[in-house]
Amino acid sequence: MSLVSHKQIKAARSMLEWTQDDLAKESGVSEGTVIKLERGEKISDEGLEKILQKFEHERIEFVGTKGVIHHTQNSPRTFDGVNAPNEFYDCILASAEEKGGEILAIYPTTEMMARSLGIVNFKNLERLDRLRRYASIKCLLTDVKDSSLAMPSVQFRAIPQALFGFWPTFVCGDKSAIILTRDGEHFAYMVVDSLDTALLEAKKFSLCWDSGIPLGTKEASHKVRS
Repeated sequence: MSLVSHKQIKAARSMLEWTQDDLAKESGVSEGTVIKLERGEKISDEGLEKILQKFEHERIEFVGTKGVIHHTQNSPRTFDGVNAPNEFYDCILASAEEKGGEILAIYPTTEMMARSLGIVNFKNLERLDRLRRYASIKCLLTDVKDSSLAMPSVQFRAIPQALFGFWPTFVCGDKSAIILTRDGEHFAYMVVDSLDTALLEAKKFSLCWDSGIPLGTKEASHKVRS
């Protein structure tokens, strides 16, 4: 289930200045469950998952079997490794559920956008449909010619490569992200929880969106290649 140690649980609780009873109430488990966990005793997978989810909500990150990091406001969280796309998707989905509004993205191609959200089967875009239930999705593309994947739940516009930064970006609610990739298939994510930063990124996106060309027009292909 998890390689998080009982010492990390104690350290994380201490960082939040919570008692064992506080952690139990916040996580929806019994105080006895927390006591057993911090003694290194086995508890149910369901109880452990509730506790770890609460720590994640409080921006606690467990590193290996010894490290604990409490990410403060504006400090970036990093998702890396095999499960990073799923962790990033869950982060964005939670933000969309809580904040609604718009999801704003800039990518070279539709395929890269899908892969970065953990979509491995291009015939099943259920992940995008779930996001769309809570927020409208807009995406700026710089390579229309190589974007063959249709995404009915996303509004697309084309912009010139010159307006695109070095890495794909994502904004949702009070979260903004830079998506790092070398091959367009393996990703690492730097996510900042800051409303001010998200509003700034949204404003820059809006300026590009207003000058972008809707896909499906001759102007779109021309604009991207100009």
